[in-house]
Amino acid sequence: VSLAMVMTGTGDVGTFKLLRAIRWRCDESIRYGTHMAIGSAIGLLFLGGGTCTLGTEPEDIAALLMAFFPRFPINTTDNQYHLQALRHCYVLAVKRRLLEAID
Repeated sequence: VSLAMVMTGTGDVGTFKLLRAIRWRCDESIRYGTHMAIGSAIGLLFLGGGTCTLGTEPEDIAALLMAFFPRFPINTTDNQYHLQALRHCYVLAVKRRLLEAID
């Protein structure tokens, strides 16, 4: 998730290949929260189709802490530490970033 936060909105192919390779691992050490974190990381990598990034204001950092707090659930019904509503708080930190070349 931290790599995806750094590479947010870039759609970097190397990072995507790494996340895709990790996503298909399935053994007893991989829990539901691991799959959720990898899915979130891929979503951040392609945020806004490459037109958005994450903000750096204190409010943005607080929203990111709420959304990506390092305590992910063990199964689909585990909402004790990572509440469903907080998972979507990263949207508050999204900022538009678009470089348009005009001739």
